[in-house]
Amino acid sequence: MDPDAERLHALGLAAMRDRQPGRAVELFSQAIAADQSVARYFSNRGEAYRVSGDPVAAERDYRRAIALDPKYAIAHYNLGLTLRGQDRLDEAVASYRRAVELKPDYAKAYYNLANVLREQMNYADAQNAYRAAIQIDPKYVEAWNNFGQMLAGQRRIDEAVDAYSRAIELRPDHASSHMNRAMIRLMRGDYEQGWAEYEWRWKTPQLARGARTFPQPLWDGAELNGKTILLWAEQGLGDAIQFVRYAPLVNARGAARVVIECQAPVVSLLQTVRGVDQVIARGETLPSFDVHAPMLSLPRLLGTTVQTVPGDVPYLRADSVRVEHWSGRIAPHRRARNIGLVWAGNPSHVHDRSRSAPLAELRGLGEASDFQFFSLQKGASATELSAAVPELNLIDVSQDLNDFSDTAAAMQNLDAVVSVCTAVAHLAGALAKPVILMLFYAGEWRWLVGRQDSPWYPTMRIVQQERPGDWPGVAARVVPLLRDLMPSQ
Repeated sequence: MDPDAERLHALGLAAMRDRQPGRAVELFSQAIAADQSVARYFSNRGEAYRVSGDPVAAERDYRRAIALDPKYAIAHYNLGLTLRGQDRLDEAVASYRRAVELKPDYAKAYYNLANVLREQMNYADAQNAYRAAIQIDPKYVEAWNNFGQMLAGQRRIDEAVDAYSRAIELRPDHASSHMNRAMIRLMRGDYEQGWAEYEWRWKTPQLARGARTFPQPLWDGAELNGKTILLWAEQGLGDAIQFVRYAPLVNARGAARVVIECQAPVVSLLQTVRGVDQVIARGETLPSFDVHAPMLSLPRLLGTTVQTVPGDVPYLRADSVRVEHWSGRIAPHRRARNIGLVWAGNPSHVHDRSRSAPLAELRGLGEASDFQFFSLQKGASATELSAAVPELNLIDVSQDLNDFSDTAAAMQNLDAVVSVCTAVAHLAGALAKPVILMLFYAGEWRWLVGRQDSPWYPTMRIVQQERPGDWPGVAARVVPLLRDLMPSQ
């Protein structure tokens, strides 16, 4: 083995430890130039490429390492990581499986194998892989946490709580396990403990970057005595729509002014909320204020229980001029029952693969000739219309929906809305429109367990999958419910 190559390789490893992957690529390349027969040189350069954001080069190097040493478990594992990053899930599974065949005590490979299998909804094999990782390393906190997520996805709620609690016993400051356990508690209706533990969200990798820091103090829920308070939206658009309902209650605590900071697409909509003095788009200059609070902390600060959810609707209003415009847009297509349809959410959402429905699997909605569906779907999923699901006879109005105020105005000209778990469902509920929520099997904390109604939105009915991925079954149950919600005139 070439000593110069070994020295350069060692320097490359040091650069990786120092988080300098670009420099590491240079050093590993020099080692390879000196000796092209060593598999780990290629594998480690592949890792440097992967960390640098070059999956093509990473895959090339991993495969070269495997060609040099087919039994090199780490190269198979690293290849699995880069394939997973490219959403090539079947190939990633194969790479992880090969890694654990070669190295049966490879806990990290079992863990990552389990994560991909869970994403593929192969829960039986995922459970076996998580258990293998935990058996090898009983203190593997991330494995306990993700195992809990898989159990929650199967509605095995008690077991999920046990897994999260085990992770927290091992690492009391493990924020993701706290947040996941909080969401289970909220799903069960244990709002007192759930809202309190949900504050751990700000220490999770997913949400820590979104936390706002200001010199002004966080509001503690006390009387405001004429102060100006900033309520800032966090997470998704649906969260902003759902939790802006608290603005009037905050105003009633003696606020001189209530200022909302939110995402640009909902600014004009949130301006219609009673008790709100000013709405600012995120990124614009904020006015002066005395205290602030993130919106999803308001239920805790105001002591919300399932019985005291502020469920008065509507608390949002559609602009009358836009409503009139949309009346003309929809009128030529009207039938006895006119229904807005949304079948997919934000593709970047962690649960999008589960919560969004392929449009073709909802064709059963179109079985009745007196239903007219209007697509309110935005984003990449709107292109599914080009594949045509003729059973739905779907009228696409999405190109004219410039923001959520347009969507609200369009809804006011429809009889009902059918939506998966995304912001449009919240908007329909906040407008007091009849809305059917098509909910994926695992559910979500805000909709509670086993409910067909929601304390958050009195006009909502929930149709949840009875089996994972069974959207045709959901569609079949939505049709008679739509008839009940909209009796013939």
